[in-house]
Amino acid sequence: MSVLVLSGIKFAYSGSNRKVLDGVDLSIEKGEAVLISGPSGGGKTTLCLVAATIIPTRVQGDFSGMAELMGQGTRKLGPSGASEYVGYVMQEPEFSMIMPTVEDEIAFGLENRGREPAEVAVAVEGVMTRLGMEGLAGRDPRRLSSGEKQLVAMASAVVHKPQLVILDEALSGLDDDKRALALAELDAMRQGGAALLIAEHAGTGRQAPFLSARRYVLQDGRLAEEVSG
Repeated sequence: MSVLVLSGIKFAYSGSNRKVLDGVDLSIEKGEAVLISGPSGGGKTTLCLVAATIIPTRVQGDFSGMAELMGQGTRKLGPSGASEYVGYVMQEPEFSMIMPTVEDEIAFGLENRGREPAEVAVAVEGVMTRLGMEGLAGRDPRRLSSGEKQLVAMASAVVHKPQLVILDEALSGLDDDKRALALAELDAMRQGGAALLIAEHAGTGRQAPFLSARRYVLQDGRLAEEVSG
């Protein structure tokens, strides 16, 4: 069973006739990484929102096509049902941060799932150590630098070991050392069976060379697989 299947996806936001996605087909298997690059406004964030089930359940517009996550229709699942399977790092992660400290922010999703406090503490400490962010534990996540916010968002997204990790330009604010740690974490997850969907602005996607088994360009709503030379 594929982790994510998109077939014939078309989408235009409410109030607009322009199809941001115009017949997108994509499937991602367990243990596979897919890199989507393209220009600003080319539809990368919209594609991530579809993969995360936020479109069409939370963001309104003209949606057609078939979208399945772990064999279930995304319209039926919605973000609540998909949260067990998906870790999503948004392009502007501060908008999703609600807890007073970094440690609490990372623990929030696990606590919501009813995990035992001792299990939560071990998982949070582990991901913070692997991402080199131990010194941020007691900080207010909304007062961090852009790169630090991206680390917090990534830790929050992967701490529950999701089957699909979606990153919308989530590496852009990291310095070389932190990017290396983030890529190591993602690759370890991929080797453990997680699927990765990585969206990057055109020209920056080579940040994750060893992760990407397949590369696509998304432009004017259409997805085309890159052919290596």
